[in-house]
Amino acid sequence: GAPVATPQKRPGGTHVFHLYVIECDRRDAMREHLSSLGIGTAIHYPVPPHLSAAFARLGHGRGDFPVAERLADRVLSLPLYRGIGEDEIGAVCGAVASFRL
Repeated sequence: GAPVATPQKRPGGTHVFHLYVIECDRRDAMREHLSSLGIGTAIHYPVPPHLSAAFARLGHGRGDFPVAERLADRVLSLPLYRGIGEDEIGAVCGAVASFRL
């Protein structure tokens, strides 16, 4: 019931879930909400590749890849690590679900 999109697996595919990344319209507010509940998050890719210094030589600008730009502003990595317990997963899920727009 939370205002987020979660990772989806393609039919017949698998996922290693190196990161567990959600998408949220109000990512920064969600991050603050989770932080206030003691839940750490990360924004692993805040700059879309085409706007990063590494690809500046290609000459792309804002608006050239709108999907990448939209995702860079909306994605948030939730806690995920080897050994995370069901109780911790439940606490994170509950905290995400308690966020209100």
